[in-house]
Order: sequence, then C-alpha cells, then structure tokens
Amino acid sequence: MMYGRKGLEPLAMPMAAWLAWLESASSMWSAMSIPATAPARLQELLQINGRLTAERDALLAAAGTLDELRSKGAELQAVAQAAGCVRDEAAERLAAILRESEAAQRKLDDARSEAVARAAEAETHVAARDMARTELEELQQKNSGNGTKAGPITGGAG
Repeated sequence: MMYGRKGLEPLAMPMAAWLAWLESASSMWSAMSIPATAPARLQELLQINGRLTAERDALLAAAGTLDELRSKGAELQAVAQAAGCVRDEAAERLAAILRESEAAQRKLDDARSEAVARAAEAETHVAARDMARTELEELQQKNSGNGTKAGPITGGAG
C-alpha cells in the first residue's frame, strides 16, 4: 500500500468531520453538566476567594509590619550613630585624661628620682660628717694625751 500524499487525502475530510462532531459533543456535554455542578463549583470558588482574601490581608499586614520595621530600623540606625558620636567623644576625653595621667606620672617619677638622689646625697653628707666627727674626736684624744686641751666639737646639722 502506498501512503504518499494522495494516500491520506481521502481520509482527511472524514477525520475533520469526526473531530468537529467530537468537539460539538464535548461542548454540549460541558453545557449540560454546568447546571448540575454549578453550586459545588460556586462553593469551591467562594472558598478559593476566601483563602485568597485571607492571604491578601496577611500580605498587607506583613507589608505594614515591614514598613514599621524599616522605620524602626532607621530610628535605630540614627540612635546608633548618635551613640557612636558620644562614644567617640568619650574616647577622645579618655585619651586626653590618659595623656594627662601619663604626664603626671612622669613628673611624679622625676620628683621621686630627684628625692632619692637628694636622700643619697644627704646620706653621703651625713656619712662624711660622721667620719669627720670621728676623726676629730680621735685627734682630740690624741691631743689630750699630749697635754693640749681642746673644747668639744658640736655638729651643726644634726
């Protein structure tokens, strides 16, 4: 059998007619079934509408909450910036106090070093005075053994 172009042409018209009959039967069947299923379909559509309305309301509420959160976020950013400025000022003041404290500590260390040096110098003078007194007393004792009399020597500074 030959299925060329001419081989299918005799079938085209009956097939088209059969497809048209199927479409019209389907349309009629659908039209006939609409009144029977209309209340159930309407109820289903009302439920879907209710769900969509609830979802819309939830989305609108979420959008309102989102707007509130955004405005609160902006407020918090402003507060954070203000706190940052206050923190920076406090840090600058603390740094200045620290510099002053370090300068005072250096002055105190210098004064302590000077006092230690003066105390060491004073000890040296006291030791020299005590040694001079001892030598003088030894000389006086020597001289008193030779018959010369000398008066007692008193220290000036203590």
